[in-house]
Amino acid sequence: MSEFLREAARLQPSLVSSLQTLHRRAEAAIQEAVIADTLLDARELGPAAASTPAHDGARTEPSAHDLSSSVAASPLRSLQALDAYSVKPLLELELLGLRAAQLLRRRHTAERRLSAVISGVVGVFIGLGLYLLFATAHRASALVLLLGAALAFALVRWKWRPYRRAARTLHLLALADSMAEELRGKLQTLDALPDHPTRHLQQWQHVLALTDPLRDLWRGR
Repeated sequence: MSEFLREAARLQPSLVSSLQTLHRRAEAAIQEAVIADTLLDARELGPAAASTPAHDGARTEPSAHDLSSSVAASPLRSLQALDAYSVKPLLELELLGLRAAQLLRRRHTAERRLSAVISGVVGVFIGLGLYLLFATAHRASALVLLLGAALAFALVRWKWRPYRRAARTLHLLALADSMAEELRGKLQTLDALPDHPTRHLQQWQHVLALTDPLRDLWRGR
């Protein structure tokens, strides 16, 4: 799940500040819970006191998996940032994934349509050039048309890179859908917990596990 957040933050820099705020809130919430548990244990300390397991939600292994991207235009440039001060941060992250997935689907559809239009236009020019070359005496015009179509096709493949853009968009879409689905499952699990303090703590543990591998994005800011 952190993989999508990393890519989204790179493509939409305004997300970095929100993710940093969420990370700090998660650390603070978990630290408060640990202090509260420590004080409670100290008060109840006695020969018959039951030991309370320590909450270790801040232990996460940073992820070093980064995807290289050379796409000129960001597919998530209009993605709305999340509310870093929400009382339901996991829900905010799920909504972020859903918004991103919807945006990426629209972009992929637009890219497919534009690719079809450009391919059709280039195909018309090639067909017209071949017709002039073999069915008429206007060979010079035919060669100019064919050369122009070939140059246009080469420029499109070199500058626009439609296939690479489509593959990139689909990859990000899969990451966004996967994150939203996993967070939905975590939210359902948390809702089934009867104890509010436990739900609160586990929610922030999940947030910390998501944002901790992203600390390098805001380090030094």
